[in-house]
Amino acid sequence: MENNDLILVKRETLSKLIQMNQQLVPMVIILSIILEIEQVNVNVPVKTLMKLIYLDPEKLEDYVKNNLLVNRSITADKVYSLYDLALLPERICRKERRKRLHEIPLLTTRA
Repeated sequence: MENNDLILVKRETLSKLIQMNQQLVPMVIILSIILEIEQVNVNVPVKTLMKLIYLDPEKLEDYVKNNLLVNRSITADKVYSLYDLALLPERICRKERRKRLHEIPLLTTRA
């Protein structure tokens, strides 16, 4: 498929996909809390973080400045918690996703 191809998706299907994504985020958060209680290391080094979510250093610094990510390291090596990492997409995009969902034009079909 080329970049200029379009895929039509019913609004209900798109809404279900978004809801599924929103349900997965709390599961990751709960898992990170359980691991933290069990004293399992749930911190992600900065290099791994940037590879994991395809993040450039400038954008990472923006997120840190805006308190979307918190540096959890004691030493000079920067690490970020799995909890913060799980919440990052929600913190960034929640409002934007809702706005875009409501801006999608409605297409009616005749059966």
